[in-house]
Formats: sequence, structure tokens, C-alpha cells
Amino acid sequence: MYQLLAPIIIFQIYCFYHIYSRKSESYWYYVILLFPLIGALFYFINQYQNRHKIQPISEMAVPKFDNSITIKNLENEARQSDTVSNKIRLADAYMLKEDYEKALEIYKSCSSKLTQDDEELNTKLLVAYHLSGDYLSGMMIGNQLNKTKFFQNAPEKAYYAWSFFELHDDEKAEQYFQEMNIANTNYGQRKEFAKFLIEIEKKEEAKALVTQMLEEIEEMDAYEKDLLKDKIKEIKTLAAGLK
Repeated sequence: MYQLLAPIIIFQIYCFYHIYSRKSESYWYYVILLFPLIGALFYFINQYQNRHKIQPISEMAVPKFDNSITIKNLENEARQSDTVSNKIRLADAYMLKEDYEKALEIYKSCSSKLTQDDEELNTKLLVAYHLSGDYLSGMMIGNQLNKTKFFQNAPEKAYYAWSFFELHDDEKAEQYFQEMNIANTNYGQRKEFAKFLIEIEKKEEAKALVTQMLEEIEEMDAYEKDLLKDKIKEIKTLAAGLK
């Protein structure tokens, strides 16, 4: 029995640090003190499950596609001419149907020594890995992409940042979100940053970021607002939830 005491105390200390750093509800301190092992386990499971309920950016970077072209047509094309471009078009169509695992399978079949440095394909792989729930593989692809200039403010970099969050590295996630937090641009990525800040219970920082974006939006002309109308709607919805 006494041999288990040290690991339980270490686990409690870890949970206390996690509660403090995440600014979680203070009642968890009492739960873990009163029920050392069970309380700590329940807290850990609760935090893990809550984190994996998040579906952050399913609308971002999913390919646009001509709806008149069916998957059957694309499958026939890929069968008749087994080229990388035909297979990517087919995988894009599966992404639109939200069949992310099938899309991922096809994107992976396009990977080879010839395409290993293909930024467009690797970006699609990052998105498909993330939306399939394979955050580690997505992060590894993101590590490769993050060395390139084009990726630094790409919308897909938000998936990369979220991957760290899903893998319980909030510090790295915040670092990469912060890199995209540039005034008067990157509204999709900054919206995701605000959602991330809410998730790690930094609501005041999230509110400040959303307020800043709304102020920037007010300064836009009608043309700019029309171009960004979907993102503006999402930012305003986010702002309403922070009141």
C-alpha cells in the first residue's frame, strides 16, 4: 500500500499544477484532496474527453470543388489515368463529402520520393490527418511544412497549431497561433486562435483578440467586408459568446 503512496502524491501534484496552469474550476482541488486517486483520475479523464470533443476548423482549407462532377466520374478518370493530379482531385471530392479517412488513403497513395517535397500535397495530407484524428502524423507533416516560407501564414497552419493542443502541448500550440496573429489579416487563423484561448481558459485574452478584430473590421470598406463576410459572421458569433 505504501509503495503506491508516492506515485499517487506525484499524480496529485501534477493535477494541481494542471488545474492552476489551466485556471480550471477550483472545486477540483477539493475533489482531488478528498479522493486522492479516484479524484485525480476523474479530473484527468474529464480534461482529456473535453479536449477531444473539439472539432476546430472543419470549414477551413477543405477544397473547393465543382459539384456537377461526381465521385464516380473522378474514380473513372483515376482508373483510366492513374496520375497524381487525378487522384488528388478524387481525394478532394472525398474531403468535401467529409469522408476524411478515404481522402487520406488516396492522398497517401500520391506520396513518393518525387512528391515528398510537394507543398500542396503535404498541406492536404496535414488537413486530412487532422480531420481523421491522427494528430501526431499531422504534426509531423506540419513540422516539415513549417520550414517553408509559404506555410507561415497559410490557413492550414491553424491545423498544425491545433494538433499540438490535441497532443497536450498548449505552449507550442499558442506559439504557432501567435505567429499568425498579425493585425489586419489572417482572420481565419486569428479566429481559431481566439477559440484556442477560450479552450485553455484564457477568456480575457480571447476577448481582447476578438475585440481587436472587430475594430479592424469596422475600418474595412464594403468590398473587403463582402470578401470576408463568412469569417466576419463567425467572429461576431464568437464575440457574442464571450459577453
